[in-house]
Amino acid sequence: QIWADNGSTETDLFIDYPSLHVSLDPGMKVLLDDGAITLTVRSVEKEKEFHGSVVCTIDNTGDLRSRAGVNLPGAETDLPAMSDKDKV
Repeated sequence: QIWADNGSTETDLFIDYPSLHVSLDPGMKVLLDDGAITLTVRSVEKEKEFHGSVVCTIDNTGDLRSRAGVNLPGAETDLPAMSDKDKV
């Protein structure tokens, strides 16, 4: 809950998906802002059911927009492919 209250910082990025750590493994990619910024997963805290930490290396730099999208290529998630807002 602390992360949700405090949000992102200069060194930590909060992503509002409690099961993110379950969906990722070391070596996988995380794409931010339609791939403008690419991260490589280094380690994952899988012991927790929810809100486990994911440590990544930044592969390239760029400006990250507020509320930018997050893509997890190759990851299995329990999220719908499209949100209700996208279906309109």
